[in-house]
Amino acid sequence: MLELDREISNISNSEVTDQDLNKAKNMMEFEMVEERSNTLEKSIKLGELDFYFQKPALINKEISMMKAITKNDILRVAKKYLDPDNRVILRYKMNK
Repeated sequence: MLELDREISNISNSEVTDQDLNKAKNMMEFEMVEERSNTLEKSIKLGELDFYFQKPALINKEISMMKAITKNDILRVAKKYLDPDNRVILRYKMNK
C-alpha cells in the first residue's frame, strides 16, 4: 500500500511533461477518430452524449475540447481526485 501511496503522491505532485501530454492527446485523438469510424459506434457515442449531457452535438467538439487540456488542468484534477483523504480502501477476504 505504501508504494501505491507514493505513486499517487508522485502523480498528483509532478508536472506532466510536454512529451507525455502530447503522447496522451495523440492516443486519445486516435481513439476518438476510431470510435467514429462506423455508423454503429457513432450512434452509440451520440446516445452517450445525449444521455449524460443532453448535448449530442458535443460529438463535433470533443476532439477540440480534449486538445485544449493543459498540464495545469491535469495537475489540478490529480490534486482534487487523488487526495488520500478522499479515498476508500476495500479489503477482500476469501472464504475457504
